[in-house]
Amino acid sequence: MSITNAITGAESEILGRLADGLDTQKADDFLDQLFGLAGRLGSINCSLRGDATLRLESCGAVLQDAEIPRAKTKIRMVCARLAVRCGEWSKQSVAPYGDVVEIAYTPTNQRFKIRFENTTSAQEIAIEIESGNGAPKSA
Repeated sequence: MSITNAITGAESEILGRLADGLDTQKADDFLDQLFGLAGRLGSINCSLRGDATLRLESCGAVLQDAEIPRAKTKIRMVCARLAVRCGEWSKQSVAPYGDVVEIAYTPTNQRFKIRFENTTSAQEIAIEIESGNGAPKSA
């Protein structure tokens, strides 16, 4: 599967799901989709571009750009939720403004390295499957 064709079907509007508002369940669903993509592709990055655009990338390829109302606020909320979930999964203290955490993600039985930044000047989520853990093989 090519990276540029990685998002199909229900995932095609993954970023658009944040457009209608955000609550804890929507943030969790969004993060679960990111973990699913990272598990299939090896890595996934979600970042803010400009004032209103969120971008999904994998292995240097842009998968999706979407204009989202209040994009910065929403990615910061997702990052905050990610910090809480990482703390629960790793059983350690996770800094809410950015951290690097390795976790076992129970729904897929995979291990991931998560890096996120959640400051006023930078907002980004990077999820990478740990090697030897079902990551796609390089061609």
